[in-house]
Amino acid sequence: MRCLLFAGAMLLAAPCAAQDAPPVRFSPIPQVSLAVPKGWMACVEVSGTKVVNGADQAAVDTKPCAADASAAGHAFMADLNLGQTALVLALAFPQPELTSKSFNALTPDVIPRLVQTVCQKTALLIQFAPDGCDAVLGPVSGNAGLLGRATGILDSTHAPVVVRFAYFSYGVGAMLLFLAGGPSTVPEGASNEIFDSITVQ
Repeated sequence: MRCLLFAGAMLLAAPCAAQDAPPVRFSPIPQVSLAVPKGWMACVEVSGTKVVNGADQAAVDTKPCAADASAAGHAFMADLNLGQTALVLALAFPQPELTSKSFNALTPDVIPRLVQTVCQKTALLIQFAPDGCDAVLGPVSGNAGLLGRATGILDSTHAPVVVRFAYFSYGVGAMLLFLAGGPSTVPEGASNEIFDSITVQ
């Protein structure tokens, strides 16, 4: 891609380095990676590693990233422009019968039951009382998966929560990936960018 630049009366073509830059990504769990939106930071809790995309260093320094050896699959993402934080949770389940082919073979009568099961599991794992949850079949890293959104009230703080989730084949089982935060914590555009970027190796 090239950008058009004016130099006096001349129109020149020059490389667009910023637009061609590869996306900044991080892995909350091996073989699964997500994009970090511009101005955001991701913190992988198991290693204490920060992954930053174009954020001011002073803002980065205000967000601690403590390592927790028991938190495999746990991470948080922060919009450093707004000072808001969202939880990222990636959990793998032994479910060898679940493959990308089995997702593609789901019939219309089975999908509602699967959505209900995943919604119940989401509420249990994030620990909130749901007041709404829905999901549809969609692409996850080029394969079929279940993409959904749930809302409710957290058990611990009684604060409202919005949870985006993806359920897909992972290794010899299934992966349930969450992005959870308050209603204003993760703007729709940012959450779409994050979930559209899911890559499974």
